[in-house]
Amino acid sequence: MRTLGIKTSASLIITVILLLIAALASNTKVDISKILYTYRSHIIFLVFYSIFAVTIFIARKDIVNMLIKLLKNFFILPEGEEKSGLNIKSFILFITLMLVLISLLNPYMQRNLVERINPQKQYLGNISQVQEENVENSLNSPNNPTPLPSHSQDHYMLLIMSIWTLVSTLVIMVSVILVVKGVVDYLRSSELLEEEQESVLKKSLKKELSRQLDKTISRLELENIEDVRKAIVELYMCMCELFAKHGVKMEKNMTAREFMAKLRGIFRNIPENALEDLTYIFEKAVYSNYPITLEDRDAALRALKTIREYLGEFNEGT
Repeated sequence: MRTLGIKTSASLIITVILLLIAALASNTKVDISKILYTYRSHIIFLVFYSIFAVTIFIARKDIVNMLIKLLKNFFILPEGEEKSGLNIKSFILFITLMLVLISLLNPYMQRNLVERINPQKQYLGNISQVQEENVENSLNSPNNPTPLPSHSQDHYMLLIMSIWTLVSTLVIMVSVILVVKGVVDYLRSSELLEEEQESVLKKSLKKELSRQLDKTISRLELENIEDVRKAIVELYMCMCELFAKHGVKMEKNMTAREFMAKLRGIFRNIPENALEDLTYIFEKAVYSNYPITLEDRDAALRALKTIREYLGEFNEGT
């Protein structure tokens, strides 16, 4: 980004300098102060727009945040729908339409500039058709000791208009490119940061959940049938605490089936049969007074071992 800005600025400065040198290379004397006065409004606008473009580049992150908040209702999919690159594509399309609008307004800008130079003559639609007498009204003056020849004035006016059109177009293009690039980079970095944070939290949750499953499996293999319900209830409570600890939103009075839906949402490839068996045993142990049988314990062990195998191997020291 910085290299692009430096190269673009350098190219712009060199182009303007070369055009000014070409304009001043003539033997004809030119009243620079009068020309600056004639084009004062355009120069002020160009300076203002340059400052505006630099401000956009410096504060691009804050501007991106503001644009996202303002445009999310139009370009970001509603919650619950699958996300895609629609927001970025739509924003780029919006900027492209703005550039097309600027291009369509460019002839009007040229016409306005010609009328400012010579309000006495109607615009002919082609800058090269501006006659010598049109330029004399703006550049020649009784106070000017060395009036410009009409052909030199016309040539100089065309150069000034070329400089203005080139500089203004480049400034607009560069500022728009910087904004679009800033938006894309910010969205990509935000997505990467969210994915990285999600990966770290998921790995930590998987690690702690695996340890808790190991403890429960050991208890169910060793303890008497009377302690199976207690072990299953404690496992359920510990899993809820682990999820809340890792930032998973846990609603009040959440059922075991709703909790398992959260688990399925985090670990998408978790074995469905084992998850269904464990959900049934959780519901039976937590919400009913039905006795937990040996078949229930064996089913719980099979489900826990299957899920533990899916979570993978984690050593205590890692």
